[in-house]
Amino acid sequence: MTDGRAGRGPSHILITGASSGLGAALALRHAAPGVRLSLLARSPERLAAAAAACRAKGADTIEIIADVRDAAAMEAALLAADAARPIDLCIANAGVGGGRSLAGEHGEDPAMAREVGEINFMGVINTISVLAPAFARRGGGHLAIVSSLAAEAPVPLAPSYAASKAGVAAYARNLRLLLRDNGVRVTLILPGFVDTPMSRDLPGPKPGMTTAETAADLIAKGLAAGRAEIAFPRSTRLLAAAARLAPDSLISSVLRTWRSR
Repeated sequence: MTDGRAGRGPSHILITGASSGLGAALALRHAAPGVRLSLLARSPERLAAAAAACRAKGADTIEIIADVRDAAAMEAALLAADAARPIDLCIANAGVGGGRSLAGEHGEDPAMAREVGEINFMGVINTISVLAPAFARRGGGHLAIVSSLAAEAPVPLAPSYAASKAGVAAYARNLRLLLRDNGVRVTLILPGFVDTPMSRDLPGPKPGMTTAETAADLIAKGLAAGRAEIAFPRSTRLLAAAARLAPDSLISSVLRTWRSR
């Protein structure tokens, strides 16, 4: 367990976007007797179901209904959770994507683009910036930030989504350097396609797609090992690297082919 507080009582793990998909799988993967899980999401019904599954595994589970876009509500909720029992591991996972984040032939819908940026990027800021100072003052703790392999490759069908995830990746990498001397670990998580409702909503092929359970296990093991970055699967990461080096003409040709199907 990557709590940074060995011998000081049960771990306290906070996960945003915990009501479904990867967030729910991460919660279930960490659920165990002696672990407090603070699970944060917008949907009361789905969050209650995820929390119940974690309680069935013996975890002390707290449900926090909040929207990561609401900075004031997030600050109040996170500080209250940390005051009740210091948080050892925060996984900033909340995000949107899938079909709703795709651009049209002539560009992106402005409202959609703003929503993607507000949730995927500002939602992480509204989470991590609240807890980082508390972790630094205590001289320990672990901040895990979920980005995407879309941050590492051209994604012309979803510019705002790719930009939001690239921003999150840059934030995590720079935050790691900022907090290094304070004893705070910062891990950047870069998943490829994960079999969740969000990914299923995307048209076209999804190379290297992993189950949510497999993704959660890879992430949990990487966090326990204290890795600075966790990226998977390897095949998709190599594909992203190759796409980044490809000329624009090739990317445009692939995009035209995809749209003509």
